[in-house]
Amino acid sequence: MAVDRIFGCRGKIVADVGADTGRSPSDLARVASVVVGPEPWSPMRTFAARKLGPLGSRNVAFGKGVVERIPFPPNSADAVVGSAGFPFWFAHAGERGRRRGERFLADRERIVRSGGHVVVDGAPG
Repeated sequence: MAVDRIFGCRGKIVADVGADTGRSPSDLARVASVVVGPEPWSPMRTFAARKLGPLGSRNVAFGKGVVERIPFPPNSADAVVGSAGFPFWFAHAGERGRRRGERFLADRERIVRSGGHVVVDGAPG
């Protein structure tokens, strides 16, 4: 997994914002100690949890959350990863999207520990 090779997620606490179908959390779970996937849409959280259940990933949890208000305490994550294409949502939403993007940038600073990483993949799918 490229994120681990580049940023070293092994043994880390990772917030995978906009967890989507659970694809990236399941990949991250192979190396991270804990992966929490905030996802705003309940059917998507349910789908992701069902998908990961048979894989036995006990270090992954999904919860309700949006990228501009990540449900983590301050300085609690070693990395924030976003791979569900949410930068496109911000870009296509005009002024409202710009404000949401700014809130995301501020919130990721709040939860990432000193020396941590924020990795955003803008490609949907």
